Amino acid sequence: MKFFKPLLLLFTVLLFTCSSDDDGGDNAPVVITPTISVDVNVVLALPDGSDITNLVNFGQPIGVSSADWEVELEIGDILTLGQPTGFASGDVLFYDVIVFFDDVGEEVDEVTLAEYLDFINCVKDDGTPDPECDDTLSALEYYTTFSMTSVDAEDDFDINYKYSMEVYIAREGETDRGPFIIDPKIKIKSRN
Repeated sequence: MKFFKPLLLLFTVLLFTCSSDDDGGDNAPVVITPTISVDVNVVLALPDGSDITNLVNFGQPIGVSSADWEVELEIGDILTLGQPTGFASGDVLFYDVIVFFDDVGEEVDEVTLAEYLDFINCVKDDGTPDPECDDTLSALEYYTTFSMTSVDAEDDFDINYKYSMEVYIAREGETDRGPFIIDPKIKIKSRN
């Protein structure tokens, strides 16, 4: 019994000192990396400039089209878009231009967008970091992977954007094809 009391005291002290902070403190950011799939042969049969949104799948639930697929980000959350599954060896998808539109369809300027989203596109085609790249949306050009981090939000309302991505597909031994257009949605959740 003498051994039990000190052990109980030690357990109680450890329990209170190691318990999580439940006062609404900072949470770790959520990293969202959708599994993108596309039938590259079907896309390459289309003319350059085609909207391929309905041919791309972001892993969304059944019944939700890619055009209606929406990622919700809270401050600190990260959305990373990379290479689709199902590509043959030597096939590469390049992200080239991304344009954001607000709820009424007006293009969102980079200054406004930078208030809410930070773009990380400093990855070379071989997947290694590119220390010399310009890490802004306008500098996104022929990257195989890029990320968007939600850096701020409004207090009382969500920010809804539709974004249009121009992508190119490179197939070994052939000329790059594109641009092809993909246009999903993103929501930046309000603080409240």
